[in-house]
Amino acid sequence: MTHQTQTKFQLGFLDSINITSIYGGRVQYVPGDVLHERVLSDFEFVRILEGSAFYYVNGEKFSLKPNSVVFGKPGNIEKYIWDTAVTTLHSYFHFSLETTPRDLLDICTLPHVIMDSSVMVRSIIEEIVNLLSFSNDDHNTATTITRALALLLDRYAHPLIPAGKAESELPLQIQRAAIEMRTAITEQRAATLTLGMLAEKASTTKNHLCKLFKNHTGNPPLKVLRLMQVQLALGLLVRSSLTVQEISFRCGFADPQYFSRYFKAVVGSSPKHIRNKARLGETLPDLRFPQGLNSLPSAYD
Repeated sequence: MTHQTQTKFQLGFLDSINITSIYGGRVQYVPGDVLHERVLSDFEFVRILEGSAFYYVNGEKFSLKPNSVVFGKPGNIEKYIWDTAVTTLHSYFHFSLETTPRDLLDICTLPHVIMDSSVMVRSIIEEIVNLLSFSNDDHNTATTITRALALLLDRYAHPLIPAGKAESELPLQIQRAAIEMRTAITEQRAATLTLGMLAEKASTTKNHLCKLFKNHTGNPPLKVLRLMQVQLALGLLVRSSLTVQEISFRCGFADPQYFSRYFKAVVGSSPKHIRNKARLGETLPDLRFPQGLNSLPSAYD
C-alpha cells in the first residue's frame, strides 16, 4: 500500500523530512533472476535477507550478502543479478520526498551500499516494511513511518562507529563476551548472566576480562550488558506497543521497577516519559554503545 503524509520531522542533517509517497514489501527471486538495468525515479532502500546478489550502480559493482543495505537515489542507473544457486529474499521500499535543494544534495551524497549494516538500520527497514504491509492507511501510521524514515536516514548517514571500524578489531575475548551478552538478552536470561559466566564464555579470567573491557570500551563488562539492554528498551519504547513491564522482561530485567530506575539513571528520563516524547515527535536521547560495540540485540532483527 502507499502512504501519503505531510508530516514534518526534525532530523540531524535535514531541515525537515516530508514524504509525498511511499510503498514497499518483500520479494523473493529464484536462482539466476535478473533485475535489468533501470533508471530510478525515486529513493529506495533494499535489505538483503537471504541469498546474495551483484548490484551495479553508475558504473560501480557491489557483491551483496545478507544484511547488506542498498540506498538508491533518483537518477541512479542500476541493475541486480540475483544469486544463481539459492533463492534470494529482500525487503525494500520506495519513497519520494519534498525537500529543499540543500537537503536533497545531502541525501544524494550518502553511500550506495552499506555492506554490513547495523542492527538498528536493519530493524528500522523491517519496521517500515511491516507498517507498509500490515498497518492501516491512516494518519498515525503515516506519522510513525515518517519518524522511522527520518531516523533511518540519520543512522545510515551517521553510523554508530566510524566506517571501517569492525567489531572484529576488538580482542577475541571481548567479541566472545559480547556475543554471549546478545544471546542472553535474546533468550531473556540476561538477568542471571554473571561476570563469571562471561569470563568462561570468553575463555579468560574475570579480572582479565574486566581489564580488556575497561581498556577498549571504558566500561566494565556488566555495564556494557546493561547499556545493551537499555538501548534495546529505548527502541522498543519508540517502535512497539509493548507495555513498560513487557519491555523490561523482553530486555532481560527481572524487576520492572528496577528497570525503570536504571533506565532513568542512564537515559535521564523514565520509560513512560520517553514514550510520550516519541509520540509527540520530540527529540529523543542519542544513546550510543561504547566505542567498537556497534551491534545490539533487536526485536526485529
